[in-house]
Amino acid sequence: MYSPGLDAEGYEAKGRIEKFSAIFALFVIGMTVFLLGLGAYGLFDVDETRYAASVMEMLRSGNYIIPTFNGLPRLNKPILFYWLLAASVKTFGPTPFAFRAVSGLFAFSLCLWVGHVVYRESRVEGGFLAGCILATSPLFAYLGRVVMTDMVFSVCIFVSALLLYLGIFDSRKVEKKYIILSYVFMGLGFLTKGPAGVVLPLGSAFIFGFINGRLRETARALLSPAGILIFTAIAAPWYVAVAYVKGPDFFVNFFLRENVLRFLRVTSGHRGPVFYYVPIVIIGMFPWSFFLPQAVFRILRERGFSLKTFEENVSLDMFLLVYALFIFLFFSLSATKLPTYILSIFPALSVIVALYLERVILEVRYPSFGFYVGAYVFAFFALILGLVLLFPAEYFPEIKKLHLGTVLVMPTILFLFSATLTALFTIFRRSLKRVRVKIFSVMLLTQLFFLWTVFFGVLPTVYARRQGDLREIGEILKGRAKEGDTIIFYRKFKPSVVLHSGKKVLKAETFEEVVALWKRGDLYLIFRGKEPAGLPVDKLGTVTVLYRGELYSLYAVRSGEG
Repeated sequence: MYSPGLDAEGYEAKGRIEKFSAIFALFVIGMTVFLLGLGAYGLFDVDETRYAASVMEMLRSGNYIIPTFNGLPRLNKPILFYWLLAASVKTFGPTPFAFRAVSGLFAFSLCLWVGHVVYRESRVEGGFLAGCILATSPLFAYLGRVVMTDMVFSVCIFVSALLLYLGIFDSRKVEKKYIILSYVFMGLGFLTKGPAGVVLPLGSAFIFGFINGRLRETARALLSPAGILIFTAIAAPWYVAVAYVKGPDFFVNFFLRENVLRFLRVTSGHRGPVFYYVPIVIIGMFPWSFFLPQAVFRILRERGFSLKTFEENVSLDMFLLVYALFIFLFFSLSATKLPTYILSIFPALSVIVALYLERVILEVRYPSFGFYVGAYVFAFFALILGLVLLFPAEYFPEIKKLHLGTVLVMPTILFLFSATLTALFTIFRRSLKRVRVKIFSVMLLTQLFFLWTVFFGVLPTVYARRQGDLREIGEILKGRAKEGDTIIFYRKFKPSVVLHSGKKVLKAETFEEVVALWKRGDLYLIFRGKEPAGLPVDKLGTVTVLYRGELYSLYAVRSGEG
C-alpha cells in the first residue's frame, strides 16, 4: 500500500516492520490456539484414551511394529502416528500435553506454512489472513488439540498436493525437487492412514492437469523414479514387517476391509447423505464460510474454466479449488462418513477465502457487496448464538448437568456484542474509515475469544464431570490390582480405565459373562451409576465399595472360596 512521505528506504523499512508484525501476530495466535493449555485437562474417551493407552503399551513392551490396545493387536491404522506419540511421550513424559502436542505442532506449523505460501503468492497481509482463518476455523482448531490421526494426515495430504503444484504447474519447467519432496509427504500420509495418502494428492494433480490441457506432462512428471523409490522406502517397510509377523491376511484386512470396503459400505454406523459435508464445512469454518461462495465466485470470474491456454488457468487459487472440490466429492461419495474426513480441505479453503478478503480489505475500489453480505450473515448468526446462550438450559439440558452456565457467560456477551458491532459497522460503512478492516478484526477477535473459552473453560469442566470418575478408578486399580486379578467393565466399556490403570480390562454384558471371565484372584467391577443395576454381586463373594462416583463406581469382590 502506498504511504506518502516515504522514500524507497523508508518504504522498505515499513514493509519489513509490517512483515515482522504479521509473522509475530500469527505466531502468537497459533501458539494460543494449538499449544497453550494442552495439558490443562486429561484425555477424553474414546479416541484420545485408546491411542494413548496403545502408545503406553508400546513403550512398556518395546514392540514398535505392532501396536496393541488392552493387550490385543490394533492394526486398523498404520504406525506413524503411534511413533510420533511415542517420541513426544519420551520427550515430555506421559502427560496429556505430550499426547496432544503432536497434533498441535502439526496444526501450528501448517498455519505458518500456509501464511508463507500465500505471502509468496500475493502479499504479507494475505498470508496473515490465511493463517488466521485456518487457525480460527473451529473444526481445524479443535482437531489440532486432540489425539487423533486426522491432523497429521491432513498436513501430509495438503503439503504433498501443494508441492505437486509447485513442481508441475507453478512454472513452465518441471521442478523435480518439489515432486520428490511431495512423494516424501505422500509416503508419510500412507504411513498415517493408508492409500488415501496417495490417492488424494495424485488425484488432485491429475484433474488439474486435465483442466489445463497438460495431462500428459503431469503424468510424465509424476512418474519420477527417485520420488517413487523414496515413497516406497518410507511407506513399505512397516507393511512388509507386519505382514511377515501376521501373515498375508493383514493386507486383505487392512487394504480391503479398512479402506476399500469402508468407502463402499457403511462401517460402524457412520453413514450420512450425499450432502453430509455441506454443514460440516459451514460450521467447521464459522464464520469464514460466510465468505466462501464469494471467494469461489471471484476465482471463476477472474480465472474461468477455459482450456485455451496454460497461462489463463494456472494459479494457486484455481489449483486449491480443484483440490478442495475433488476431496469434498470423494468423501461425499464414500458410504462411510465422519466429520474429520474432510479436514484436509480446510487449508485450501482458508487460502481461497484469504485471497478474496485480501482484495476486499486492501483494495478500496474492489467490489464489496459480497463482503458486506457475509458480514450481515455473521451478525445474524452471532445474535442467534448469543440469544440461545442466554438461556442455555432451555435448549441444551446437558449444559445444566455439566455446570457450564458460568463458563458460557463470556461467549454469550461476546456474540451479542460482536453481532451488534458488526451490524453497526456494516450499516454505517460509508461514514467510517477502514470499516472492512474493523469488521474483519471483530470477527477474528470474536472467534479467538470463543475458542479460548471452549478450550480453557468448557473442555476442562466437561472433562472433570465426564471423565473424573474414570480417572480416579484407573488410579485406584493401578495401585491396588495385582497380577492375576480380574478387572471387568460391566456393559459400557471406556478405554480411559485401561490408560490410567495400565492393566488389562475385560468387558461383560451379563452376570453370566462376569462369572465366566473371573478366573482367579480378586475381581474388580466397574459399572455406570452408583449401584450395579441388574447385577447380583453379592452372589460372587464379599463386596467392598472402593469408589462411588457421580457417573461410575468401582467394587472389589473377594471370592468366598478364598
